[in-house]
Amino acid sequence: MDQKRAKDTANSFWMASARCMEQRRLSPTQFNMPLVPGVVCAAFSIELGFKSLVTRTASPPKIHDLKKLFELLPQATQDRIVTACSPTRAAFNTSIAAIANVFEEWRYVYEQETVQLDIAFLQRLSDTVYTIINEPAP
Repeated sequence: MDQKRAKDTANSFWMASARCMEQRRLSPTQFNMPLVPGVVCAAFSIELGFKSLVTRTASPPKIHDLKKLFELLPQATQDRIVTACSPTRAAFNTSIAAIANVFEEWRYVYEQETVQLDIAFLQRLSDTVYTIINEPAP
């Protein structure tokens, strides 16, 4: 996997997610926001961002699991992400476990009876990964 191409694609999906999450007012009491595409794009931007960071030192596996990909990151990078996204490592571990498969789950959300998502955590993680992958490589 080419690190720059993964990073560039992650950036594109981050931007797509941000645009999808914009609330467009339709009337004084209604708004429009394509939530499902926004969630899927945010999750995919995180996945590709993690893979671009892993690619700096190794070949990333072909998986979508955000928790497993996170665990492949260098400890210093993990620590930065945890600090930016959660009050504690334990809280982060709980939150990332809950969204580990959101890319796969939300692509087929219409098949689910119910879904739960900490969208604020997903967006913080997406924004944090976006920031880190766009810094100069050490």
